[in-house]
Amino acid sequence: MKLTRLLTQHLPLILLVAVASVRADDPVAHDAGAFESPEVLRAADAPAIPPPATLADLAWLVGAWQGALDDNHQEAYVFPAAAGQLPGFARGWTPSGGFLFSEANTFVEIDGTLEYRVKHFTPEFHGVEPRDGYERHRLLAHTGNTWFFENITFRRDDDHHHTVAVRIQADTPQEFIIMVRQRRVTAPSAIPPLVAATVPSTR
Repeated sequence: MKLTRLLTQHLPLILLVAVASVRADDPVAHDAGAFESPEVLRAADAPAIPPPATLADLAWLVGAWQGALDDNHQEAYVFPAAAGQLPGFARGWTPSGGFLFSEANTFVEIDGTLEYRVKHFTPEFHGVEPRDGYERHRLLAHTGNTWFFENITFRRDDDHHHTVAVRIQADTPQEFIIMVRQRRVTAPSAIPPLVAATVPSTR
């Protein structure tokens, strides 16, 4: 129940991603190295010039992901990129059907680099951040399959799994890092490309 308590105590940061547990029948679980928590960078680690990156670099995230959330359930969905954004949605619920949270998130291509932005909602659909606010995570570095955003790191483990490390309560005596695990349930090819809607003429 520890992660459930964290959801309640630290909603704005915990809900950046859905925390998934490792299943015993997960083939990647036998590779201990795949589950070492990646480094998580701080704002102080930001380079003078942000690293160049495009949404195409994160196209592997497109699709549906699932996993356990402590004793509960979660799923996350990432849509194909359009208009300079790679948007997504996540939600969590209990075995009895109780709603835990929802979030809207997006990777944004801006000035030749990327940002990760998140807006969280309570079960009553009240925004956690201020009305016009959101959590902002600038890209600080990337190497191979690992992408280091401010206080959150995404690592592609293989085509069907990725790991996320999140710093909670950053820059406080109580800060700590949780490791996140997601399992793909929908291949990117199953997600239809965005097609501009045709608005019928009113004439």
